[in-house]
Amino acid sequence: MHIKINKPKFEMSNMKRNIISELEDWKNDGNRKPLLLKGIPRSGKTSVLQQFGRDYFSDTAYFNFEETPELQTIFQTNLTPRRILTELGHIRGKPITPGKTLLILDEIQVCLEAILSLKYFADRLHIACTGSLIGPTLARSPSFPIEEVNILTLRPMDFTEFLQANDCGSLVAMVEDRLPGEPLMEEIMILLDDLCREYLITGGMPEAVWDWIAHHDITRIDKIHKQILQSYTFDFAEYVPKNDISKLTLIWDAIPRQLAKKNRRFIFSHVKNGAREKDLRGALQWLIDADLVHKVERIDKPVLPLAAHANTSYFKLYFADVGLFRTLAGIPAEDIFTKSDSSSEIRKALTENFVLTELITGVIPHAYFWKSKYRAKVDFVIEIAKNIIPLEVNQAEKTWSGSLARYQELYRPKLSLKISQNKFWFKRYKCGPCMKFPLHCAWQMPEDVRQMIVFKDSAIKIKELRICIG
Repeated sequence: MHIKINKPKFEMSNMKRNIISELEDWKNDGNRKPLLLKGIPRSGKTSVLQQFGRDYFSDTAYFNFEETPELQTIFQTNLTPRRILTELGHIRGKPITPGKTLLILDEIQVCLEAILSLKYFADRLHIACTGSLIGPTLARSPSFPIEEVNILTLRPMDFTEFLQANDCGSLVAMVEDRLPGEPLMEEIMILLDDLCREYLITGGMPEAVWDWIAHHDITRIDKIHKQILQSYTFDFAEYVPKNDISKLTLIWDAIPRQLAKKNRRFIFSHVKNGAREKDLRGALQWLIDADLVHKVERIDKPVLPLAAHANTSYFKLYFADVGLFRTLAGIPAEDIFTKSDSSSEIRKALTENFVLTELITGVIPHAYFWKSKYRAKVDFVIEIAKNIIPLEVNQAEKTWSGSLARYQELYRPKLSLKISQNKFWFKRYKCGPCMKFPLHCAWQMPEDVRQMIVFKDSAIKIKELRICIG
């Protein structure tokens, strides 16, 4: 049998992705299982595995089920690993050697038998798979061998990866190496702020980031975003259950409109006149399982565990990528640099979306928001070092918030946080301490807060720590 193997079309070998360190841990794990790398389409899954194979293995065997559907026949006879590896090695003209070869099975969702075969491969073979929009399959398929695989999620590039791609890795080190709350030099802050605005325009889709570095042309970025968004509509038609395609498209298009409203709450009846939650719930869950949108639920009272006190029917929806959100919402790039009142709410939502994706890409897997019975509202409530931390996000240099003050008065948190374009800032109010982070350092905020809380709880006194909550 002769099968033509196509190479990945889009490679960005110089783009450093943070997930490589997790892949290295997987490679060296003695209890390793086959790896499933999931993530939204065009987030760079194939490129990451190709790079990982080049850097950490002496040999990489790459197979793509979507581009070469004939590969499915290999898995339809039986699922004996030795036979499968022998035939794959014959196809590529080179044996697959355990311990030396990284076997990549790309777009594995095309072949159910290949998915089922994963549970039969021994841990001495390094086998890594990717799947487009495979999250819904994980959530709904009882035949998926979920306990027999290691799962990692590749998200769009975060701001630190954007900085690395722009040859600004030294800025990342400067932010991470400073003491918690310690300010940066003024010129460094200005540079980070400018780069953060660029990131709000491009987002973290690797193709957009790569093109921006090469051309710095906003028109090209908008075109790339529109192409990616259009490809998603084709994916919906291919992977979404037929009864849910139109519902899902309505929800997808409605998210920017609902985020542009002041309370940000997603309301099913606003998707379409007469729409009901029970009719749209399945389509929405598909988007969530596919990691295309993030659901942020309301909590009425901040008590651990937060998930147990979340209101699953009262929530906000944000996009997986801030650049795609900007383009889908029709926010002109120049609005990122202005303070026009006409677009203030949607720009505020864009800023919130950026902060949320930075948290989720980092060490905060889930975020919630708080709303009182009246008008007080805190954008995000997160858990850091077993403490519930309220977080307010501002696009402008706002220093006072009645809503956050109300939260502090009611619950007396150990620390409250604000993120805006201001510098690092700390004040102790009657209801408790509050710390402000600049937007371009949002990714470092959880670690700074964790260190501050640990320092206090362990009674460690560090003279150089200028800002603390002790």
